[in-house]
Amino acid sequence: MTSTITVPPSLDDLTFEQVISQVAAVPVDEELLVDARRCTWASPYGLTGLLTLAQTRAVKPVFLPPDHDDLAEYWSRVGFFRHAEELYVLMGRIPTDRRAAASTMMVEITKLVPNVAAMDELSGVLTHVNEIFRDSLSLESRTAMRLTMVVSEACQNVIEHAGCSGWLMLQVFNYRKRMGRAVAVLAVADAGKSYWDSNTRRTGLDALGGRVASHNGKLSVRSGTKRRSIVPAWDDDLPLMEHLTPFPGTQLQITIPADILDATG
Repeated sequence: MTSTITVPPSLDDLTFEQVISQVAAVPVDEELLVDARRCTWASPYGLTGLLTLAQTRAVKPVFLPPDHDDLAEYWSRVGFFRHAEELYVLMGRIPTDRRAAASTMMVEITKLVPNVAAMDELSGVLTHVNEIFRDSLSLESRTAMRLTMVVSEACQNVIEHAGCSGWLMLQVFNYRKRMGRAVAVLAVADAGKSYWDSNTRRTGLDALGGRVASHNGKLSVRSGTKRRSIVPAWDDDLPLMEHLTPFPGTQLQITIPADILDATG
């Protein structure tokens, strides 16, 4: 028997809970079909979450890509299908894999694994992250470097403590409706050790919260059945969500607004 999971039209850190709720009702060794045909928008959290979902299954799920051609092409450019073909049985019309040229608005999905080759790749990715913070968000060089170190430590947390590979992605969005400026949304996700159950993981990630907050950013960590957020004045998210549907690993989102003040001088 195959159970179908429907991906919502807009897939982000909050609506991904709908996906988790559906998956939780299906035994881990049962066949799964993840239907994203009606999806029209996805955040870095949503895309890395879909890859993490597949890692939690004992049997490779089947995946149906978005019907919306522009969205499917975007997923291809950010490397989603390149990684998904290792985790899913891809069905339907899959766009030709095209590695995106270096972009001032995006860091494509990067696999985080504990080996030398991956560490070398991560070093290049972090250089790109720093350039985006500095050039696309107009951050002062010192501030951009501090925030790049936050991203580096979040990735190292996965590599050193998750016990499995994870994922990184960044995209700059126009956030005019709420803030009147651009924001960088970055996701780091894995299906490994729970944030709450690992003192080492928790200590490492908790230290990042203050640094993100000092630059008017937002940090959310979802693990197990809880989601904790450091919420700036420009957002109305809840600082704590409990009794969520259980989901393996830790999924983290960092949101950094453009042209922020260097609060630490």
